[in-house]
Amino acid sequence: MQRGHLSQYRAFAPVQPDLSALRVRAGDYVLSDVETELDKPSIVGDAVQHYRRLADGLRCLVFAASRKHGEHLRAAYELAGIPSVYVDGESTDDERVERIASFARNGGVLVNVALCVEGFDLSAQIGRDVPIEAVSLQNPTQSLARAMQMIGRALRPKPEPAIIMDHVNILSTHGCPDDHREWSLQGFAAKTTKRTEAGVLVRVCHICAGAFKPGPQECPYCNKPIRLTPREIKQREGELAEFERIDKRREERSARTLTELVTLAKERGYKKGWVAMRLQGRGQRVPWSLLEEAWSTMTVKSSV
Repeated sequence: MQRGHLSQYRAFAPVQPDLSALRVRAGDYVLSDVETELDKPSIVGDAVQHYRRLADGLRCLVFAASRKHGEHLRAAYELAGIPSVYVDGESTDDERVERIASFARNGGVLVNVALCVEGFDLSAQIGRDVPIEAVSLQNPTQSLARAMQMIGRALRPKPEPAIIMDHVNILSTHGCPDDHREWSLQGFAAKTTKRTEAGVLVRVCHICAGAFKPGPQECPYCNKPIRLTPREIKQREGELAEFERIDKRREERSARTLTELVTLAKERGYKKGWVAMRLQGRGQRVPWSLLEEAWSTMTVKSSV
């Protein structure tokens, strides 16, 4: 992004849809649960309203959870007067070519189901520079790679920032596309660590719903004083607010010793297993008895 190879972005995330009812199978959400939970008039309406509010007139790639969900979304956009086309794995080659060309020519939204996730380059298919300017994420996933691929469709170089509309907690689950990440070949334990560490701290303005890092006494968007009591913030179901990340990884990388990791874990309210997995991810093995001793002797004031 700094060198111009990818575009900058503005991200808008929910506050916060409840996905606790979704079952997980083979490492990702069960499709039938996703379809039942998300294919509702209120959610579909939200998608249209937020496109109008945040990305009106921009060329937007929409990721639907299923064919049924995708067709309902396309119909909702069309009913609102937004040019819309739909493709999935059962669309014929001619249908794909025709609909993708229409999307490039007329703008609006291209609703897809698992078809435009990896490597989809609109400009290459059309033969001229036609960047995707926004994405609407409406298919939750526990896969970091899949999440970054979907977001990445809007990050090809262009003058204006991409608009990322996240309706399903992908940013809160996996972080932002430009977060610093520590990759590992340690296998399952390293992937589990990424999942359990995923929360991103943001504050939401009760006036304009802008989201930003905690700290300022006034909202950087509307300049209104911040209410510090969470109960006083009014939240509407499905509302998207601008999202900014707090990069925890840098703080974790600076904690090199057992003592420093234990201190950080206690400050964040983590358990001892988090320290063990961090050390294992770095190729360091510490006897559990030594970890318990450091844990019992270290006293810090928890920030959680």
